[in-house]
This record gives sequence, C-alpha cells and structure tokens, in this order.
Amino acid sequence: MLNRIALIPLILMMVALTGCQQRPKSVVDATAAKRIDALKKQAESGDVNAQFTLANTYYFGEVVPQDFGQAAVWYRKAADQGNTNAQFSLGMMYVEGQGVEEDDSQAAIWLRKAADQGNPFAQCLLGDMYYSGEGIGQDKAQGIALLQKAAAQGNTIAQKDLVEVQKQEQEVNARALSNTPTISSQLHSYWSTTVRVDTDMDSFWLPDEERTCKTYPDAKGRVAVVACNESGSHRDHNIPVTFWGDLDRNAISDWKCRREKDTFKDEFVCRAIN
Repeated sequence: MLNRIALIPLILMMVALTGCQQRPKSVVDATAAKRIDALKKQAESGDVNAQFTLANTYYFGEVVPQDFGQAAVWYRKAADQGNTNAQFSLGMMYVEGQGVEEDDSQAAIWLRKAADQGNPFAQCLLGDMYYSGEGIGQDKAQGIALLQKAAAQGNTIAQKDLVEVQKQEQEVNARALSNTPTISSQLHSYWSTTVRVDTDMDSFWLPDEERTCKTYPDAKGRVAVVACNESGSHRDHNIPVTFWGDLDRNAISDWKCRREKDTFKDEFVCRAIN
C-alpha cells in the first residue's frame, strides 16, 4: 500500500511572456542563469529557504539540468536546519534511491524528523511504511496513528489509505473470528458485556500487551471480577471481554488476557490457562 507521494513542484522564478513581449531563448536562459547564481549564493550563505528552493530546482530539472545528486546535497543542508519539506524530500530520495543509495533506514530517519514536526506528507508516507512493514519493522498501530494525523490535516492520500486500512482490518478480524473455534474442539466462548474489572485493564494496557489474570465468579457462576494486578482495587465497567476456555465458571480461574486495540476496536480476549 506504500504510496510514492509526488512532491509539490516549485513555482520557478520565471516570467511568462507572450506575443511581442517574448524574448529570444538565449536571453531567457541568461536571465535564468543569473537568478540561479544568485540563488546559489544565498544557499551557500546558509539561507534554508534558498537551499530548499535550489534543491527543488535540481530535482525537477527546470532552468538547470536535472541532477538528483545535487538535489540530495541541498535537501540535506536544508533538512539539517530543520526544514520539514526538505526532510520529507530527502526521505523520499532514500526510498527511491535517487541521488543517494536506496536506504530504508535513512528514509525512516528523515521521514520521522519531518513527521514529528507535523509534516502531513511525511506522516502519510511513514504511516504507510509502518502499516505495510515495507522498508521498516511493521507496526500497524503506529502506522494508523500517523495516517490519522496526516488525514486530520487534509491529506487526501492518507484519508483514502485509512479507508483501505479499515477494509483490510475488517477482513483480518473476520478471518480470525472464523478460524478461532478450530484451535481446539474443546474450546468455546461466551461474551460478557458488563464485568467488574481491574482498574488497569482498560486504562494502562498497551495494544497487544498480554497479562495473567484471574476471574472470580458470583453466586450464579458468572464472571464478577477480572483481576490482572495485585492492587486489589476494582470498579464496574461496561467493557467487551471474550473468554475462550472450558474452566469451571463456579471457581476462581486463571487466564491469559490480551488487549486487542486498534482504530476500529478495543477489546480484551482471555484464554484459559490449563
């Protein structure tokens, strides 16, 4: 699902001339060359905006011959000064291997710098990388979070990707649900919509974190308390918990419980410990 997001082209400093006002090409080229020389001097003096503009000029090959190597040089100078668009652009060049050796780890470093400063293009691309695991360790939760940040800023690609992500997650959940009963013929589930649970069960658990818990029955053999720490404090919650196992409901039972949290669900699944 990884997107190759097109950079926003630079509005080059060229005057559009038509009709009798149009000058010979050599004059236009000479004027442009002077402007590029002036831009280079500004960039060499450390002007971050000039550095980014010069990098774009080399990247797109307008006014000057296209040169990815020079583009990467000037993107890096601007990126080192914290320009988020330059950081994103340099990350893209590492993804594509343009002007630099293809290097996903370097791409992730620069994209992360830009994403952390709120650059929606970097958030979108890095989110796709994390979700798909392409070029980086897969982390779907982090990928979705980054896509949501980009989408909230109006990034249409991130908005479309989130729709696709939702479809994929729904398909994965459906397959998991249909396959679960085949784990053991002795397993069965029941659904508890309101259980009295340990205070940390819904407050401090990380996604996919697993803990050992105990369930305590009430007089009717129903789960009354799910205790997963030693605090001994509980409060009532209306929280979905799915139990898989065939233990005695009238006795204290041991379970391995995992929080399954993502954009589209937040629930706990507990499996019996034999």
